[in-house]
Amino acid sequence: LVGIKPTYGAVSRYGLCAMTSSLDQIGPLTRTVRDNAAVLSVLCGHDKKDSTSLDIAWGDLSEDCGKDIKGLKIGVSPEMFEGIKKDVEAALSAAKQALKEMGCEIVEISMPSFAYVFADYKVICSAEVASNMGRFDGIRYGENTGGELYFGTRGDCFGKEVKRRIMMGTYVLATENYERYYGKALKVKKLILREMNEALRSCDAILSPAASTVAFKFGETPLLDGLYTGDAYCMAASLAGLPSLSVPCGTGEGSLPVGMLLTGKRYSEKLLYRIGDAFERYCHE
Repeated sequence: LVGIKPTYGAVSRYGLCAMTSSLDQIGPLTRTVRDNAAVLSVLCGHDKKDSTSLDIAWGDLSEDCGKDIKGLKIGVSPEMFEGIKKDVEAALSAAKQALKEMGCEIVEISMPSFAYVFADYKVICSAEVASNMGRFDGIRYGENTGGELYFGTRGDCFGKEVKRRIMMGTYVLATENYERYYGKALKVKKLILREMNEALRSCDAILSPAASTVAFKFGETPLLDGLYTGDAYCMAASLAGLPSLSVPCGTGEGSLPVGMLLTGKRYSEKLLYRIGDAFERYCHE
C-alpha cells in the first residue's frame, strides 16, 4: 500500500478523535501513488472548524505524476538507517540504485538528532494522549457504563495501549516532571525540525525506511518493543510537521513488503508524488 502523512494542517481534523494534537494528521492509504494523489487532492482544503487547517490552494496533486525525475537530489542520512533488518536494507539499497538509474543524484545528509526521535515522540504523544483522553469521563464524552464513572468508562472502554499512554503522559505532565520531560521534548522537537529543514536545503527529498522490518503478517501481534521502535522511522516527519510518502520498494523475509519513506519540505506533496510515481512505474516496467 501507498500511504501519505501530509503537511501538518493540510487536511481538516474536524471529527477526528484527537490523539496527539500537535502531530495528528489525516492521510489516505491506496494501491497506487496516483490514486493516493487523487484522494489527497479531495481531502486537502481549509476548514474553519479546525484552527490548524491551512488556507492555501492545493490544486491537483497528481498533475506532476508522469514527469521524469532526472536531476532531483535525494538525501540519505546514515543515522536514519540504523537498526533496520538486513532484508529491509537490501530492498532500500536497490531502491536507491533505481533512483540513480532514473537520473536522481543521491547525496549524503546528516541527521544526528534522529537518535532522539523515538524518545521525543513517546513523551509528546503520551502527554497529549493523557490530555485528550481526559475528557472521556462518561459525563462529557465516552460511554457511561453504569458503574463508577471514571473507573467504569476508562477501565472498560480503554484498551491496554491507551491506558499505558495515559499513565505515562500523566507522569510526564506532573508539575514536578513537566520541564524535565515534556518541556524538554518540545525543545528537541524544534531541533529535529531545524535539522530536517537544513538537510532539505541540499536535497529535494529525504529517503529513509518506512519501518525497520517487513510488514507484519495478518493476525500477528508483534512484541510491544517492536511495535514502538518499528514506528520510529516515521516519527521524525510527524514531529517536524513535514509531508512523507510511503511507497513499496520490494520484499524481504517471507516475501512480505518493504516500504521506503520519502520526506520533503512543507507543501511538497506534489513533488513527493512525482518521485513516488516515477519509482512505481520503473518497478513495473
